[in-house]
Amino acid sequence: MARMRRRRSGVKRPALPEVNLTPLIDTVLVLLVVFMIATPLLKNSIAIELPTSSTNDDKQVAVVDDQPINVSIDKARSLHIDGVAVAKELFFNVLEKKLAGKKDTVVYVHADTSIPYGVVIGVVDDIKYLGGVKYVALATEHA
Repeated sequence: MARMRRRRSGVKRPALPEVNLTPLIDTVLVLLVVFMIATPLLKNSIAIELPTSSTNDDKQVAVVDDQPINVSIDKARSLHIDGVAVAKELFFNVLEKKLAGKKDTVVYVHADTSIPYGVVIGVVDDIKYLGGVKYVALATEHA
């Protein structure tokens, strides 16, 4: 019996430390709620309204007094203004002279399908920079 008493009255074992999980769970739930609210807002951060096209469209097209200017880019990436070939270095100057004194001119850009998108947008940006241009439109074929 003495042996039994010694074991019980002997050295006490230290208590196991307890980890309180409540603050950790609260923090995780708050982060979850924040992300649940923020995620839909990130998807709609850029508002884009895509254009629609239809061959049987009943909408009226605005009438423009001036004749439109046609800019073409062929497979060799050479530029043409109203059917006349223009060097890339002179494109900006020739188009500026053609637009001189005009207001609200519409410019149609006809580009071959093999031309990279960046080249077409570069031409569109050059045209938009000039004064007297009301619209720059990309021409397409109806199927």
